[in-house]
Formats: sequence, C-alpha cells, structure tokens
Amino acid sequence: LVLEGNLNVRSGTELKFAKNTYHIIKGSLNVYGSDEFPVVLDAIEDNWMGLYVISENKLTSRIRNLTIKNTIATSKGILNLTGGVTFYNVDLDVDGLRIHHAKGEDAINIINSNVNIHNLVLQNTISDALDCDFCSGTISKGYVSDIKGDAIDFSGSNVLIDNFRVYN
Repeated sequence: LVLEGNLNVRSGTELKFAKNTYHIIKGSLNVYGSDEFPVVLDAIEDNWMGLYVISENKLTSRIRNLTIKNTIATSKGILNLTGGVTFYNVDLDVDGLRIHHAKGEDAINIINSNVNIHNLVLQNTISDALDCDFCSGTISKGYVSDIKGDAIDFSGSNVLIDNFRVYN
C-alpha cells in the first residue's frame, strides 16, 4: 500500500496486513490514538513487512498512542529497509509508540530526522530495538526489553536520552 500524501488515522483504528505486504507513506503520518483506544498495525498472521514514512520536505509526523506488532524488514525490488518501521527525512513528534515482536534488523529505524519521542516501548526483537542515524532531538520516558541486538544504536546523531530504561 503506497500513499502519496499525508495520512491521518483516528483513535481506535486497527489495520491488519497480509504477509509480504507493507505500507509506504510519501508525506506525513498523523496518528490520533488514545490510552483507551490506541491505533494498532498488525499482521493478519505471522508477520508483515512494516511501515515506511518518507518526506522530501521534512514534514512532521505526529504519533499519539500507536502500537505496531509483528514486523519484518521490507525487501521488494530496489527497496531494502532494515527496519520493520522506518522514518526517513521526517520530523517526528511521538507520545506513545509501542513496537512488539519485530523480526527485522531494527524494530524502528529513524534517519535524517528531528525527534521528540516520549513514551517509547520496544519489546521482543530478534535484533536491534532503536536505530537513530543522523538525528537530533530528545527521547524521554520509555523502555526497551528482551532485545537480541543493540537496545539503542546511534550514528552521527545528537540526541538527549532522559528517563529511559533497558532490560534484557
């Protein structure tokens, strides 16, 4: 599913993806979940190839209470992404993002972005949890647990981490 433009997702929305499918947004992603009714992206069965948000103009994506489950890396033709969730050239404003059971190189890979991430939870990954390349900003209040690779991995970034825990 490729969308050229901005996507707004309302509270309580649940999207289920078939195996070998992925979602690309060429624009911004705005998720308006709540504590009671989060937005959920998940596989119909086993796994799906995840989410890729890319912006030519460094648009801001705002995420509130989003849960993403059962991703693998996206590899289709010339598109080879290591993360189950990838944001490229996107300013990212997050309050409540949970990623569970990621089976790619990274649960989330953020590249060339300004980040303000609050309440991030990454659990049960077969490799790295958070990969932030050439980013700047803040990551506060959250945790990673049961990670088989790097919990947090930075390259060329200037990011303040505050009140963040790492387990297993």
